[in-house]
Amino acid sequence: MKKREGNNLLRFWLLLLFVSVGLVLLYYLPEQIGTLEVKKIDMLSSLRKEDTAADSLVYEQYMSAAKSDTGMEKAKAEEPEDVRGVESEEEPVYPERKDLPEEETIPDIQEENVSIQPDSLKFFFDYSTDGRGLSGFFSTMKRAEKEGALRIAFCGDSFIEGDVFTGSVRELLHARLGGSGVGWLPMTSEVAGFRNTVQHRFKGWKDHSILHDSKQAYMLSGHCYRPNDGAMVEYRLPDKVEPYQKVSIYYKAETDSEVYINKDSMAVPLPATGSFLSLITLPMNSRHLKLSFSKPKGLMLYGVALDGDRGVVVDNYSLRGNAGFQLLGMNEQTASVYARVRPMDMIVLQYGLNVASSKQKDYGTYIKRMGKMIDYMRRVYPAATIVLMGVSDRAERSSDGSLRTMPGVLYLAQAQRELAQEKGVVYWDTLRAMGGPGSMIRFAQQGLAAKDYTHLGFAGGRVIARKFVESLEREKEYYDDF
Repeated sequence: MKKREGNNLLRFWLLLLFVSVGLVLLYYLPEQIGTLEVKKIDMLSSLRKEDTAADSLVYEQYMSAAKSDTGMEKAKAEEPEDVRGVESEEEPVYPERKDLPEEETIPDIQEENVSIQPDSLKFFFDYSTDGRGLSGFFSTMKRAEKEGALRIAFCGDSFIEGDVFTGSVRELLHARLGGSGVGWLPMTSEVAGFRNTVQHRFKGWKDHSILHDSKQAYMLSGHCYRPNDGAMVEYRLPDKVEPYQKVSIYYKAETDSEVYINKDSMAVPLPATGSFLSLITLPMNSRHLKLSFSKPKGLMLYGVALDGDRGVVVDNYSLRGNAGFQLLGMNEQTASVYARVRPMDMIVLQYGLNVASSKQKDYGTYIKRMGKMIDYMRRVYPAATIVLMGVSDRAERSSDGSLRTMPGVLYLAQAQRELAQEKGVVYWDTLRAMGGPGSMIRFAQQGLAAKDYTHLGFAGGRVIARKFVESLEREKEYYDDF
């Protein structure tokens, strides 16, 4: 009997030791594994003292920089008003973003309740040497009001995937300056199920990503696609999007090939290009496009574009898990050819969600890599205005269970602003446009963001898009005075 009790006691202590060691090891797990965010377990959280002094200091530094008079307009801007809501919009299901509110929980607030006062629109900061970093862009915008096109590329991470934010930017600019279609589109997409600016179906493709396969010759999107026999892709625009007037197919072919277009199976030749990227452009007034491929040996597709004949073109080059500097792995020849056949007037670099972490305060290594990325973009797109879009707000639970802005967001936002100053590019303060630290909590509470306190919903994206476009128009007034 005593021997059995002794064995049970030994088992108890061994189990206790095993569980304790396991909980300690769980504390040292990385904060993110791939695209999966890991919640740490801290048994001593109630005893651990957080470094609130340092966090408060960087908060004050951020708010001071945000209110400084450095920029195009030499006047102090007041803090932006809190987000009050947005008109009710249908929210599709996000497979990977948990706890998005149902449609009926989104506040039904009228448009006038979210109007933005002129003094709250100071979100652009020009750090170019002459303080006129947007002059070329606005010159092209003025010409595009009568003829030609104004082209904007947003390169980013999951913050803009599914055309969240960028879809509303495109819609607002189309309403002001004209334009139609949805710009560049990938052949396949892991977010096709919830993008609301295009219905997207595909089958029979091998997707190569710059994040996982460094052997391919990539351009701005960080993707290229190899079709199998019988591969197809189909796009259908919703009624709210004006029909496109032309379709461009970007490809590379070792030998002559062809593509079959729409239900009448019209065969369009794709001449051999060797190792160079090329394109074909076809006039076509439609909201629908279906491409089919038969025996596509040696064919590589980079994407298609559904554009209007004039007006504004907004391309979305989102790549989930991309911190930004991974695009340094682009093939410069391929990227340069793509830049010539599809030039850009503005390139917005939106990154940071995959970089910010709760405990990290020094982002020096990341900023150096992003500095090289800006230099790379300038080589490939020498005529384009480069805009560095600061990291958005992101919330987490502190040790007492309350929600707060992740301290690393403030350190990263400050580092990004300093990078824009160092490189002499335009900076757009996303965090300030959202309403400052704590704004993501309010967005989520009002149904404008997911309850992961990281990603915006379409309604929240529209709020920020409106601020982006209206603050851009305000900067244009500054240039019009010259």
